[in-house]
Amino acid sequence: MYTACAQQATGSPLLANLNAGREVETGVDHTNVVTRYDEDVLPYRSGYLSGPSTQITNITLQARCPLNFTDHLLIIYDYAVLQWSSTHCSEMARPAQPFGHSAYETPASPRSTPALSASPLKRQVQ
Repeated sequence: MYTACAQQATGSPLLANLNAGREVETGVDHTNVVTRYDEDVLPYRSGYLSGPSTQITNITLQARCPLNFTDHLLIIYDYAVLQWSSTHCSEMARPAQPFGHSAYETPASPRSTPALSASPLKRQVQ
């Protein structure tokens, strides 16, 4: 096995050391997007950040866009993800809240967003 693969395995000494203590710095807001179709970060929920809910927004892409099959490599090009990132950068006072929602998606994530029934692009425009 390659050294980098062993270092990134769940429970590895490297990850345990990296994740020891606070995961995020005080005063820095974070918007984190994960995809259920991630073939590199397994389980995908391990990509969630933990910390104060006032500082972190964890978003599972498919919870907001159920028909979006974006994977690990393509998530940086996804339209919805780019919009959320842009929102976060333009609203520096708090983490981004996609489409104006601040509801929780799962207890595993400090602040996440629920699924929408409407098209994400239509909701973005409204």
